[in-house]
Amino acid sequence: MSTGTASSADSTNSSQPPNADSTKPSQSQSAESNNPSQAQSGGTTPGSQSRSRIDRCEGSLTSETGSYSCSSNMERSDHKKKGHKPQKFKIYPNVIMAMRYTERLDEYFPDWLWKTMGATYEPFDLNMPKALPVDRPVHVYVNDPPITNTGDILARLIARGMYATGYVPDIIYCTPALRCLQTAHAVKQVSGTKSLIRVEPGLFECFSNYPLGLPKFANSDQRARFGVDENYVPHTKLENLMACKFETNEDFNTRVRHSLIRISKLHEVSNKKRDQVILIVAHAHTVDIAAGTFIREMRLSSDSELALSPKKIPHGSLLIMERVEGRKGWLPNLYAVPPVNYRDVTTQFDVGFVLREGTEHAKHEEKSAATAK
Repeated sequence: MSTGTASSADSTNSSQPPNADSTKPSQSQSAESNNPSQAQSGGTTPGSQSRSRIDRCEGSLTSETGSYSCSSNMERSDHKKKGHKPQKFKIYPNVIMAMRYTERLDEYFPDWLWKTMGATYEPFDLNMPKALPVDRPVHVYVNDPPITNTGDILARLIARGMYATGYVPDIIYCTPALRCLQTAHAVKQVSGTKSLIRVEPGLFECFSNYPLGLPKFANSDQRARFGVDENYVPHTKLENLMACKFETNEDFNTRVRHSLIRISKLHEVSNKKRDQVILIVAHAHTVDIAAGTFIREMRLSSDSELALSPKKIPHGSLLIMERVEGRKGWLPNLYAVPPVNYRDVTTQFDVGFVLREGTEHAKHEEKSAATAK
């Protein structure tokens, strides 16, 4: 059997000792002597062609080009020397997670502010934070309360679930509400994400919850401890939100929907193609409208449905929506990150409510809005 072909040399490579390369020249000569007619006519066998390519590529090792200084590697080296920048890719969100903030202090201790007003804050229950998270007068916490200690623990449990299941957020958005900032910060600390938190006022809940006016949110200095990206330009500026004294149900749906759609279309630049996971920490209303925006084709949330949403979408609820290749729109993934359950508390939202079709009332409102435009 001839031993002159490259394929036979490769097949015996595993059985040869480390210095077996010293026999390669004699094998090549043997192949030529076995084919004198081809040698005289200038023809070559497929094996000798392979051997010739290998010989041309063998040379000095260089750390810049990799294995051998063959033509393909030299081209790559020239490419680097000429200062070519690595290819960049635009990556868009293909996973959006909409999460409701965790337990707020005033829902478990309705009289906490009254007991603290005019005095130094002192917790009277172990579920209350040891100190208030933002340095500001106590009365400013009206309608903008912090989360409880168990709320912080709950957010960290959910973040651990994100990490364990591979749904670590690349970018985190939240509303300017303190409870959303705290929840987002707790998730950031545990999930392993390197993202700063982007504050998007357009995701804030309906104004009808604040008949006496919107709360005074934490400013950039007060929220610095939460790792906020102050360079982010929001879709709805905070001053514009604060200037709006009243909004209809249609206005609210439109405001939140436009903010969500903008987030879904923002791209980041990366040196490799990869998935992008977005986390939005907001309110029950926001989670409901997110489902109506991405999963259901522009389903409006009526006033009665918005009133039900805090019960149907409990604290810490996490709705995960994914783009599926080859299919239009977004699909819910109900089993991506497990919920948290203890005693009478759950983070599992009411699936039938969140994934409902639009009601006749909501469809009528949507049709009227489209006609007006």
